[in-house]
Amino acid sequence: QVVEVMASLGSTRPLNAMALKGRSNYLCRERWQSEQNSRAIDEDHAAFLVRLKDWATTTQTGDKTELSLSSADDRYFQRISASSENCASTTCRAKQGGRCFLIKARTAAQRADIVIVNHALLFSGVDAGGAFLPETSSIVIDEAHHLESAATSHFSRSTSLKIVADHVDALASMSGSTASGILSIAIGSMASSGVFVDSPDDGTRALQTLRNALTQVDVVHRVARELFQTLGEVVWSLADNSHRSSTLRILSSTRKQPVWSQAEQIADDLLTALRLLRKDAEWVSARMARELQSGSLGDQGEVTHAAIAAWLEAEERLEDDVSSALLSPDLNTVCWLQQSGRGESVSVHSTLLEAGPRIFDSLFATRETVVLTSATLRTGGSFTHFRKQTGIFEAREVVIPSPFNFRQNALIVVARDVPEPNQAAYGQTVSDVVVDLATAIKGRTLVLFTSLGHLRETATSIRVPLAETGIETYAQWSDGTPEALAEKLRSMKPMVVLGAASMWEGIDVPGPGLSALVVVRLPFDVPSDPLHSARAELFDSPFFDYSVPRATLKLRQGFGRLIRLSTDRGVVVLMDRRVISKGYGQSFLKALPDTSIALSPSDEVGETVRAWLDRQAAS
Repeated sequence: QVVEVMASLGSTRPLNAMALKGRSNYLCRERWQSEQNSRAIDEDHAAFLVRLKDWATTTQTGDKTELSLSSADDRYFQRISASSENCASTTCRAKQGGRCFLIKARTAAQRADIVIVNHALLFSGVDAGGAFLPETSSIVIDEAHHLESAATSHFSRSTSLKIVADHVDALASMSGSTASGILSIAIGSMASSGVFVDSPDDGTRALQTLRNALTQVDVVHRVARELFQTLGEVVWSLADNSHRSSTLRILSSTRKQPVWSQAEQIADDLLTALRLLRKDAEWVSARMARELQSGSLGDQGEVTHAAIAAWLEAEERLEDDVSSALLSPDLNTVCWLQQSGRGESVSVHSTLLEAGPRIFDSLFATRETVVLTSATLRTGGSFTHFRKQTGIFEAREVVIPSPFNFRQNALIVVARDVPEPNQAAYGQTVSDVVVDLATAIKGRTLVLFTSLGHLRETATSIRVPLAETGIETYAQWSDGTPEALAEKLRSMKPMVVLGAASMWEGIDVPGPGLSALVVVRLPFDVPSDPLHSARAELFDSPFFDYSVPRATLKLRQGFGRLIRLSTDRGVVVLMDRRVISKGYGQSFLKALPDTSIALSPSDEVGETVRAWLDRQAAS
């Protein structure tokens, strides 16, 4: 279609388009060779490398999507990917020969007329100063309703005891009586290359630096344990501990508590320990840089030097994470602590309070044209909510009618007597309706949940009674990924698929394989979520101005799973009677496409849906 549009505008030159991906999607030849020669890999890892050999030596792109990787395989692939942690300097042999898959892809992107990236890579490219994205005056952003969440995710930071420990152990640690880590490898490579023969003082200093680093790593471990233990005490003394998982948003009132003052002092001690460790890494890095310039170190020395550089970058981010979340938070930052259970380690999180200004400055301010498209940009017939999310105040608005005749092709059924979601009988009623509905129409049903716990409970409740009628039940993650379950629905076998958050959008099941969509409850965000509560506070009426618009957008996205072709017919069953019992319920019904609405007793939903589908099939 883009080619056709360009041709209609008079373009005769063929368009050069390509998809560019994040660096961890590409094979690194240097890391591949290094892993093959490594003796420090387990049997499964070695088997993975053997399986990959034919592909690694013949692939033209190095793109891991050419492979079918399991989650375990993908973890192994990350060790040989071109991620920033692995990538060597610009003098890498593969790059010199023009054989680096990452550089080839980025070079092609610079020459392309159209470059396709996901939202995450778009923000990464902006962060890198546009270093790997071509200069452009125009961007088209599809599924633009995800921009706020993509920016929030990109600019989010998290820290835990494990993150700190893994980070410093990567630099220097003891394995039995032997030092291991990047520093010992670096100093060993310089010593074996004869670097210290003419500079014995540097050799002595290198060994002392390694000893200092090993001592300092122990200090970091001790202080970090003390810090996260204290943060755990903060959570358990100040948070609502009625659930196994506890979340505590860090407010100004939190920072005035005595236990928080203790945490701040320990956080400052941790930063001091990390900075001393950084000085050791900086000295070794500078010493290696001199030898690389003189050509005294080989290829492995270059790779090791790149690893130290990557560690120093990670160190800078870690210090900033600790400081910004615990000591000197920005006014536009939301910070919180998360703990799974008493005695479990605490994690520290932070992200943007308002992402709009950062989105605008990053993507819109310097470009002539930005086109944002999505089926769910408006709430209440207005773009106001989306404009606030993205920082856009001046823009042309275009609303293109749907090509589907929803009034003819779709029906909304509201179970009028279903208990409220917080009532005890609600869960069993949902299970009963799903069984009756699926039995009546022989499967062909997708059930959308807002809670994985409720999804699992329903799967357990309906699996046997449905199996007795020849209908299979599949639950997201327990029985497959969202795309795998969508593929099952497309097979048109009698089945019910239960999906959670990631199945409310992004899956495509055209045809009669999906004829009924059950929305278990209105998709409100969890009110206690720290980010949700912080952003809601920016509004005069948090519930009506923030929570309801977000939930109506999510409901529209879920509705969109049903009608994918002009020939599709289907029914949406709303199992949350708040759409008719609460004043705000009309906001949800008005947000959905113009179609007929039927109120039905819960025990008649299955028959109501079957009768309507039969009439559609006969017409």
